[in-house]
Amino acid sequence: MDALACTDYGGMYWGVEFYQAAKKAGIKPILWVELGYVWDMSRQEANEVAGTIVLLARNYAWYEQLMKLISAAHLEWFHKIPRIDHACLARHATALTCIVWWDRSWLGKMLVNKNEQSLITDQWKQLENTLWAEYCYLSRVAQEKPEGGLHTCNELIKQFWTEHNISLILSGDVHYKEAKDQQIFETALAIKDGKRIYDTDRRLAPRQMHLQTEDELRSRLSLTALDDEEVNAMIQTNQNIGDSIDLEIPMDKILFPIYESPEEIKNSYEKYQQQLVISTV
Repeated sequence: MDALACTDYGGMYWGVEFYQAAKKAGIKPILWVELGYVWDMSRQEANEVAGTIVLLARNYAWYEQLMKLISAAHLEWFHKIPRIDHACLARHATALTCIVWWDRSWLGKMLVNKNEQSLITDQWKQLENTLWAEYCYLSRVAQEKPEGGLHTCNELIKQFWTEHNISLILSGDVHYKEAKDQQIFETALAIKDGKRIYDTDRRLAPRQMHLQTEDELRSRLSLTALDDEEVNAMIQTNQNIGDSIDLEIPMDKILFPIYESPEEIKNSYEKYQQQLVISTV
């Protein structure tokens, strides 16, 4: 691979470590985050399940926008998961690449729930107006079965993509490195959920979730109604996004912002510092 993306959910605490490891291996790192996303937080109940949106930084200025959005998601809209709404996105982002995929996304949920098509289209158009249409993509998750919820959502997304001429990319749902690591992943899930490995109700990996090769992904897609031309177009769009990445994070300087207090605060401190500061020996 000449580029590799790693998408975390709700934050990018892994970002610098992943960035450095990819650089060291001669691979272009792509930094994404998947945040909870709703259209209008003022009209949403705190316990309502939010959809998600995946956002990508193409360069360092965009990376800074991602940091602002993640901070806002934790500070302003943290209801079990960090989330943003469209107003928050428009307030903090002038340009980011947006990926919308499967039934966990806001659009996937709306399509599966058979929301009004005009409402879905209107919300997509507003998203394109905020982030620019050429930076907004739909995605098909490759590890689908010929039936089931993921396949249904993939087909609905394909229909929406076809009707509105939206660029489509191919995604792999990756949670562990190699196929043989599935047992380790399920053991980690059992520990997280307080289950034993022999419990029949413990969570299992719902599909092959290792880092798959292009050939493996193509093999999975051969089980669907997609033709070779459609698959080739998705893979080429993936490559185009990877080629567009030009992210260099400065690793040799302190990035914390310098805050300047207002003059009246500085003057008050100088005047009252003896009373404000308590020193002990």
